Amino acid sequence: MRVLFVDAEHADAATAYYAARGMTYDALAALDAGRPVRTEAFMCKLFVAESAFRIADEAVQIHGKAGMVRGSEVEWLFRRLRMFRVLTGSSEIQKNGIGLLASGA
Repeated sequence: MRVLFVDAEHADAATAYYAARGMTYDALAALDAGRPVRTEAFMCKLFVAESAFRIADEAVQIHGKAGMVRGSEVEWLFRRLRMFRVLTGSSEIQKNGIGLLASGA
């Protein structure tokens, strides 16, 4: 049963990565074409940060105690991603920006 859980989590992580990469490339293509990408930038930041943190959280869960040992790669990634979500603007800030731009305000 453990293998099935890990396979399912790996599939979810790979899907989120694919979606985040696609969103980012789409926003970059629009930027290269000279179009404004404020809404897309907010969306990318929100989706990428939330997805990366969720994946790291699942990695900690899968690794158990070893995932929380200071100095382990999983623990380091978890801390870095948590910090990234706060320092670059919380998810609520990103959502407010998306909402304002989507409503035309």
